[in-house]
Amino acid sequence: MFSLNIRQFFPIGIDVSSDVVRMLQLCRHPTGGLAVAAAVRRPTAIDDNADTAARLRAATDAIASVLSMDEFNGKRAVVSVPQEMVHTRTVRLAAAPADDAAIPAEFNAAFDIDLSKATVRLIRAGSVRHSLPEGEEVIALAAGNDDLNELTEQLHHRGVRPLSMEVRVLALHRAARHCREEPAATALLELDGDWARLLIARGENVSFLKNIPVGVAELSRSLARTLSISLEEAKELRRRTLNTSATAPEDRNDPVRRAVADAGRAQMELLANEVGRCLRYHAVTFRGRQPDALVVCGPEAHDPQSHALLTARTGLPVTLLDPFENIDTSVMRAADRAGNRSEWGVALGLALKKINRRAARDTSGAPLFPSPGTPGEGKGGGLVERLWSGAILHGKAAPPPPQPSPGVPGEGENFAITAPPAPATAEVPLA
Repeated sequence: MFSLNIRQFFPIGIDVSSDVVRMLQLCRHPTGGLAVAAAVRRPTAIDDNADTAARLRAATDAIASVLSMDEFNGKRAVVSVPQEMVHTRTVRLAAAPADDAAIPAEFNAAFDIDLSKATVRLIRAGSVRHSLPEGEEVIALAAGNDDLNELTEQLHHRGVRPLSMEVRVLALHRAARHCREEPAATALLELDGDWARLLIARGENVSFLKNIPVGVAELSRSLARTLSISLEEAKELRRRTLNTSATAPEDRNDPVRRAVADAGRAQMELLANEVGRCLRYHAVTFRGRQPDALVVCGPEAHDPQSHALLTARTGLPVTLLDPFENIDTSVMRAADRAGNRSEWGVALGLALKKINRRAARDTSGAPLFPSPGTPGEGKGGGLVERLWSGAILHGKAAPPPPQPSPGVPGEGENFAITAPPAPATAEVPLA
C-alpha cells in the first residue's frame, strides 16, 4: 500500500500595506491540517509623500524581490487593493437597487471620482426600520480603473499571476471568521497607516464599515515632533517600546516610554471616541445581537495604551487578533511567530480566499484572464473588473453584473451593511 505525503498549496496572499508588503502561503497536509508554507515581510522603503504610482512600483518591486528568494510555491496570488485606491461611501436608499440596475444617482453625488471610469462594488447593508429616514443602507466600494490596471500590469510584469484582488478589510474579516467557531457578532478594528478601519459583522454578513481618518502613522509623526527626531527614528522607537513589556513600576515610569505614550494619547483618544460613536450608531440602526468584544489588529495593535482607551470609550473588552489559531507556524521566522501576529491578518485572509479551482472563469462566465500580452485588456475594462471578485460592476466596459456578494458597511462618508450570504464558490485552488 502506497502512502503519498503530498502537500497541497494555496495561492499566495499578498498584503500591500502602507509601508510594507506581507506575503503568506498556506498548505494543507495529507492529514487535513493547515500550515504556513512560507511567510515573508518586506518593507517598501517609500517616502510618506510619494504618490500612488510610486507606491505601486515600490510594492511590486518588493513582491518581485521576495519571489526571487524561491520560498513560495508557484506565483498565483490573491492581492489586496492598496487602501489609498479604494473609495468607500454609505448611502441610505428608499429601496435597494436591482442587481442589473444602473448605479443609483445618489452614489454619483456621494463620490469624488468619476464612477463611469471606476470599478464599483455595491453591498447591501440591510433594512433600517428603527430610525429615520427608513430605507435600505448600501455600501459602495469603488476604485479607479486606471489605478487597477496599473497595479495589474505591474504585477504581471514581475511574474505574479493574480487570481483575484480584494479590499483589505474584507480579507481581514475572513481571517477573523477563521478564528471563531460560531457566527457571533464581531467588531474588528484595523490600525495601520494614516487610517483606521472598523468593521462590524454577524457571521459572514458585514453590517458596518467605516474608514476613520485617525491612524497609527500620525503617532510616529507626533513623537518625532515631540522629541525632535527623524520620522524613521520615531518609528523605530515606537516599535522597540511596544515590543518590550513594562511589567515593573520602574519600567512604566521610564521617561522614554512615557514620552512615547504621551505623544500618542491625543490621537488615540480621538480614535477611541470615534469607534465608540460608530458602535452606538450600529446598535441603534441595526437591532439584534451586538459585538461583545472589540478585536484589534495591525502593526501597532498590541499597544496597551490604545487597548485601555478603547475599552474606556466603548465599554467592550479589547482582544488582539491571532490569525494563526489552529495553523502550524513552525516554518515562520521566530520573530514573526513570537511578535505581534495580528499584523498578518490581511495576508492570511487573502491566502484563505476560495477561488475557482481552474482559475479560468468568474461568475459572469467571462474568461478571467485575457490572452497573453494583454494583462490590462484596455482602460476601464476586462481583467481589472473581473479580478475584483464578487463585485457588482457598473460602467461602460463592465461585463454583465454577477450576483451580489457579502459586503461591508459604514456610516457617514462610509457605509453600514448587512450583506446577503456569500455566493457558493469552488474549493481553494491548489498549486
